Amino acid sequence: RDEPSVTVVSSSRPEQPGARRLLGDTWARICWVTTPKPQAPGGDPSAAPDNSGRAVPPVRVVVRRARDTARMPMSPKAMTAEQLYELTAQYYDLGAHRTGTPPDLATAEWFFGRLVELGATLDRSQVPFDRYEVQTSLVNTDGEAVPCDAVYYEFLGHFEGGEFTTTTAPAIGAGNASSFDALLSDRDEPLVIVIEDGPPGHVVMPNRRVGDGSRPPAVVVPSNVGDRLVGARLTVDARLVPGRCESSSAVLGDGPPVTVTTPLSGWFGCASERGSGVAIALDLAARLAETNTVTVVACSGHELDHLGLHAWLGDAATRGAVPSGPVVHLGASIAAARNGVLEPRFVLQGPDAPTGWVDELTSVVAPANYQVVTIDDPWPGEGRNWRAHTGTVLSFTGAGTWFHTAGDTPEQATTSAALGVARDAVWNATQALLDRIR
Repeated sequence: RDEPSVTVVSSSRPEQPGARRLLGDTWARICWVTTPKPQAPGGDPSAAPDNSGRAVPPVRVVVRRARDTARMPMSPKAMTAEQLYELTAQYYDLGAHRTGTPPDLATAEWFFGRLVELGATLDRSQVPFDRYEVQTSLVNTDGEAVPCDAVYYEFLGHFEGGEFTTTTAPAIGAGNASSFDALLSDRDEPLVIVIEDGPPGHVVMPNRRVGDGSRPPAVVVPSNVGDRLVGARLTVDARLVPGRCESSSAVLGDGPPVTVTTPLSGWFGCASERGSGVAIALDLAARLAETNTVTVVACSGHELDHLGLHAWLGDAATRGAVPSGPVVHLGASIAAARNGVLEPRFVLQGPDAPTGWVDELTSVVAPANYQVVTIDDPWPGEGRNWRAHTGTVLSFTGAGTWFHTAGDTPEQATTSAALGVARDAVWNATQALLDRIR
């Protein structure tokens, strides 16, 4: 707007998620509006007081073109690659998908709303948990902020100081809630973990379990900030608040049973890590429902050691309601691409796979740069949970360059072409599996 008395600034802090439309087809995330008081002569225009008289520091305005949010009609026919990309982008635009936050809850509404359009019957549930709410800052001796984020559930309360231990860890462990346990145990001072091989400038967030916050604080920092940590001061404020974790499913179609499952949550916008799997799950469920009874299981809490899926499978097992038939698990980074090329990922199978199946599976997933890996239990990711309840699991999983970072955006981490190729591999592998068990 043109009124000089109105200043619009935007916050990207996770406690202020969501978006508001500004003008026409632009939006910001999200805003507060201040009416500056007149400045005294010679006053600093970068710190105009708001109506309460407090200084308002300059804040970068984040405005971009709105995506096409028109609801695409769901169809049993295969989606175009462009439609898959649009769904991935819509997932990303909902915000940082940390479990129990407003963007995460909105994502579940969006996802299950799409299934309703396909005629699905929903079985929605949310499980209570202690949500970790934290603010962190790390400031070096020059007063510059060093990018950082908390290792969840390590600490509760307020900490501020310059005494901490520094260590390193590889990014590959970020997807396993137990990988950092050895670093985090048996310590009596704060810890700063440099993710040594993560993308420069980007925090790589490790998965964790819900805990009691009884240890000193720990934070993770990007790979390229080690020389900025000397003399830096760390501030952490953390508490537990009541939270809700989606633990839900839907059923559609009629015929032999098959389960399609994908997680809904993650640390950031997770375009390729989560959004590509969500988009392809919707496509797969719609097409399978023409000939099968499809149970779609989609839970939050993935980054918290699969909190929602643990609850869903536990409840289903208690009721004797674990779906029969094969399970197609669409895990991390289904269509992760770098410079337009699909990154290496994996399809997991157990050592009990039938003779010839691994070779057949390899032939249909190789065009999407998937490698079939035969491994003993326990499997990585949520495929592990499903293996504990059923033997026939087709688990797609992996990681990409931007895995568990804010750099996992639609524009940077996937393409419509990559989504189309990955979707075809998933569909062909699923059909090959169903043909074998008919």
